[in-house]
Amino acid sequence: MNSITTARKITRQMLAIFTCIFLIISYIFVMPSAVYSYDSYTTDNYDVEITVNEDNTFEFHEKIDINFLTARHGIYRYIPEKMCKIVDVKVPDYEKKVYRDSGNRVIKIGSPDRTVIGKNTYDIFYKMVVYDDKDTTEDILSLDVIPTGWENAIESATVRINLPKPAPLENIAIYSGYYGSRGNDNNVQIETSDDGKTILLNAEKLPYKNGITIYLELPEGYWVGETTPGKLMPWHILMFLIGPVIAFLLWLYHGRDDVMVKTLEFYPPEDMTPGEMGYFIDGVADRKDLISSIVYLADKGCLSIRQEGKRDFYLKKIKAPQDEPKYINTIFNGLFGKKNEVRIKDLGESFGKKYQTAETQLADMFTGKNSRYTNQSIAARAGAIIASTFPVLALGVWEMTSGIEFSLTGIGISALAILGSAVLFCISFDQIKGKKLLKGGLKLFFALLLMNIGLSGSLSTSETLDYVGYPKAQQIMAFVMIGTIVSIVFAVLALARTSKNTALMGRVLGFRDFIKTAELDKLNELVEEDPEYFYHILPYAYVFGLTNKWIKNFENIPINKPVWVESEYTIYDSYMMGRVLTDFSTNVSKNIVIPDSGDTFSGGGGGFSGGGGGFSGGGFGGGGGGAW
Repeated sequence: MNSITTARKITRQMLAIFTCIFLIISYIFVMPSAVYSYDSYTTDNYDVEITVNEDNTFEFHEKIDINFLTARHGIYRYIPEKMCKIVDVKVPDYEKKVYRDSGNRVIKIGSPDRTVIGKNTYDIFYKMVVYDDKDTTEDILSLDVIPTGWENAIESATVRINLPKPAPLENIAIYSGYYGSRGNDNNVQIETSDDGKTILLNAEKLPYKNGITIYLELPEGYWVGETTPGKLMPWHILMFLIGPVIAFLLWLYHGRDDVMVKTLEFYPPEDMTPGEMGYFIDGVADRKDLISSIVYLADKGCLSIRQEGKRDFYLKKIKAPQDEPKYINTIFNGLFGKKNEVRIKDLGESFGKKYQTAETQLADMFTGKNSRYTNQSIAARAGAIIASTFPVLALGVWEMTSGIEFSLTGIGISALAILGSAVLFCISFDQIKGKKLLKGGLKLFFALLLMNIGLSGSLSTSETLDYVGYPKAQQIMAFVMIGTIVSIVFAVLALARTSKNTALMGRVLGFRDFIKTAELDKLNELVEEDPEYFYHILPYAYVFGLTNKWIKNFENIPINKPVWVESEYTIYDSYMMGRVLTDFSTNVSKNIVIPDSGDTFSGGGGGFSGGGGGFSGGGFGGGGGGAW
């Protein structure tokens, strides 16, 4: 037997051993639990009397006889509140706790500090308010009179239903059995009164999780004065509009740019460096700014570029920059340090760290009086971000004033999620606009995720979703979602440039347009005035992403080889300069490691059953219960 066969045999044996262990553990821990849950008590009688009111409300009295075979605390009932509401719960002579969980009204009877054993009788009183179904063709009586979720067998069950006025009881349908059964599987007996106002049901030995449902079609108008969930008052609508209106007004008065006028420019406005111009446009310092700054320093006579082969470049120090921004000096010193000549391949991460310092210095040039954006618009964006939470908070107020049960904690957490999503939306769009597509796209994903959590959470932690079929509930959901999205949109937009910045932007964009669309006659004129004009503008064309366009503009204009470039090319024109620049930029991008500062961040419950009509467990009420 070879080693592979032996290994497989051992693996099968180990798998068999683990399977046996798992089954034993399952039997030890799971089976006793099940037995304990179902066989630790018996349900001797489950008697229900229901008084029906003409406003489609139902007053229940459930009398349940339990014989506890082992010590338990008491029993519990859960009743689905789908399109209905359970109110006025009373359990005489017993401690009780009533709460809502996963769309159910839970009635927990007994004390956690005491146990009971033997025979006990529980009288449970409650009122069920069924909401108007908006069906104008007929009314329906659909009730789960014995719950399909009761945890053990019921020895005997009786039901008495008292109607407020006569009904066509000859058409009544009885469904019994497991949830979903469409027949009378448990042979439930029915009696009706001659006056059409009383229904009596009797069943013996209902198995585990078998229930009884009645279904009766009534003439339209049988129900009078039915309850509609929630109230949508005019002030509610205004409350939902506060957030988006505030965000809109903040954008309108403080978040819009002044009208920008482009002016034709042949030279960099305000003697801006290429890096300044790149950052000025998109608010991001990137590799293009770095490479353009090196070419800019070469054009200024501070260094020379030597190419050996296609993939090897050297920089030689000539003189220190004079009267240049601080970030330019940092780049220059980072390149050379105490050396007179450096190889690009040898710079690595050591220069990358210097560049990060230069990046910060470049950004600092656009703060204070030189800030790109007005203080008012920055405050307006912050205000709009806060306003984006108002629709969710308004939902909580509407639910509170309309009698809709909700979770205050859930609303608070949802509002915080919306707040976080609004911040991420603003950051992501700023980064995408600044061409940081990966970081911006990642933040956009998490922004959408947080917004979804906030919106769905605000609705799912309340009863609002239970009434989704009602126009008012649909309107409320639309107000919350649309109001939140509109507020966030205006938060993203509410960032206005200063008047000085707007005027300068017009000049910068005019300069960029000239590089893109320059006419031959004008270029000839400029070259005649300054033979080095092509090279002076080249780093700006590069930072704009217009290098090829700028080179093409000079394909019919002779240019001299710059003194700051040494290469193998013997024939020299704008095309050859483009080749050199392409090789140089590729070399720099591959060999200079700029450490990423990083933009990282990190980013229940069960349910019960319930349903509609036409099968066992498909009416209002019902649910389930058992001992605890």
